[in-house]
Amino acid sequence: MRRLKPSNSFEAGLVNTTTYLSELSSLSQSRAKVQSSRNALQISKANVAYTYGIDLMTLIEEKK
Repeated sequence: MRRLKPSNSFEAGLVNTTTYLSELSSLSQSRAKVQSSRNALQISKANVAYTYGIDLMTLIEEKK
């Protein structure tokens, strides 16, 4: 995971520490939700493939 850089507004003193940390926390939570959604999508795709009898290893090999 890449490291977050302080915003220009924070560095310039336009945003207080509490607001900055709150927004940074929201950003981190949003990124975690995106990753969780991606994982759920991949699991759903695997379930569909399994239901239709498609070999999952062939799907994995095609992506390489």
